[in-house]
Amino acid sequence: GDDDAWPAVDAGDAATAWWAAGADDDRSVNRRVSRALGQLMLSPEPSVIVTTHSNFVRRLFRAEGAMVSRAFASRKLQNCGVIAVRVEFDAPAGARFAEARLLFGSGFV
Repeated sequence: GDDDAWPAVDAGDAATAWWAAGADDDRSVNRRVSRALGQLMLSPEPSVIVTTHSNFVRRLFRAEGAMVSRAFASRKLQNCGVIAVRVEFDAPAGARFAEARLLFGSGFV
């Protein structure tokens, strides 16, 4: 049936704390930003939806989109906020986010 098209989700996967006890250092976060951008670049899909934490969104924009909008790089996105981003992987590093905008009434807190 149609349910076969969706991957199985095991809510038990989050039964224990999988996250770090303390804050990540800059080097660790920069590696995660690079890996995330690499995964997006390798995607065969023309459009991708990414779910992540607003702190990581800020780090992504500091790395690649500060020229598009300083607000995305410095302000915290509201819970469940949605951003549309046009990424140009042919652009120089640091300027790959070509356009960004808030969607569905999303805002900053």
